[in-house]
Amino acid sequence: GAARYNAPLKGAILVFDLKGFGARHLNTTCIRLLAQLFSIGQSKYPESLSRIFVLNAPTLFSGVWNSVKGVLNERTRKKVVMTNKGMHDELKALVPPDIMPDFLGGKCPCNIGERIASGGSTFTAVHIPARNTHKVVAKVPQGGYLGWEFFTEGKDIKFGVYYFQNDSYIDNSTPVSSGEVVRELSKSENKGDCVTETLTDLRGGTYVLLFDNTYSMMTSKELRYCIDSGAASEDMTIPG
Repeated sequence: GAARYNAPLKGAILVFDLKGFGARHLNTTCIRLLAQLFSIGQSKYPESLSRIFVLNAPTLFSGVWNSVKGVLNERTRKKVVMTNKGMHDELKALVPPDIMPDFLGGKCPCNIGERIASGGSTFTAVHIPARNTHKVVAKVPQGGYLGWEFFTEGKDIKFGVYYFQNDSYIDNSTPVSSGEVVRELSKSENKGDCVTETLTDLRGGTYVLLFDNTYSMMTSKELRYCIDSGAASEDMTIPG
């Protein structure tokens, strides 16, 4: 922008569009990611950061903000401008229409690209034929965590999680029924919206996440998922 207008760069602007943010995002993984994103300007651009705009902020975000703002210093918090609308007059005045992204009402075409999971990773795409299943295996250390996000392209899917101690899970030929039920197999109706959950302080062992389409006689499912697991760490706790 500065080069295009042959003018000095006066400051950086961060914009967070929370359109679609809902109760399903109220989990440790998502809050941790938001805290990291908000702190980028503070840690990387402490002098040049001019404003942080939060657009389409729903009422329930106020509770999340109470946690997120704990990682920001007072100087950065004063730069945050929040609105429940899709645009703010100050942002419109600061950014010319030809460099404002089109999804914010500007004229600059932007290809957002792949849908990104809340942990920062891209989703894995899987085609599940009718009367078939898909399994994802995750190794979790003692006291560790397991998180998942998934959605389907306009279709439902059954989902369940099973625990196997030590090496009792050999491979995908091992029936999940021989494991301990962590999340009972049930149909997810969140068509197109993410199903998100993070389990913490888990027993060490193997966890099998089952996506079940055996109940569909003719309809295949297009699944997108992201699985995260590992040892618990201090940065999983967001300051209040």
